[in-house]
Amino acid sequence: MTAPFDSRRAASAARVAAFAAAIDDWDNEGGAAASMSAARRATLTRRKRPEDTADGCRAHAAADLRRAADLTGDHVRWRFEHSAAAWTARADMLGRLEANFLARAAGARA
Repeated sequence: MTAPFDSRRAASAARVAAFAAAIDDWDNEGGAAASMSAARRATLTRRKRPEDTADGCRAHAAADLRRAADLTGDHVRWRFEHSAAAWTARADMLGRLEANFLARAAGARA
C-alpha cells in the first residue's frame, strides 16, 4: 500500500513534466513571438527602463547631484558626485548610440 504522500508526489512530478514539455513545444514553435503581430513586438521592444535611456540617465545624475548638495560628509558627497558623473557619461554614450542608430536607419530607408 502506498502512502498518500507518495501518490501526491508522483502526481506532482507528472504535472511538472507535462508543463515542461508544453513549454518546450511552445518555445520550439516560436513562443509568444509567433502569435504577436509585428507592431506589438515593436512596441514591446521600445519599452525601456529609465536607466536605459539618455534622458533617464540624466535624471539619475540630477538626482544624485541634488543629494550630494544636501550632504555634509565629504566621502558620501563625493560618492554621489561620482555617481552623477557616471550617469552623465552613460547618458552621453546612449545619446551617441541612438543618434548613430537613427542615422543608419535613415540611410537604410533612403
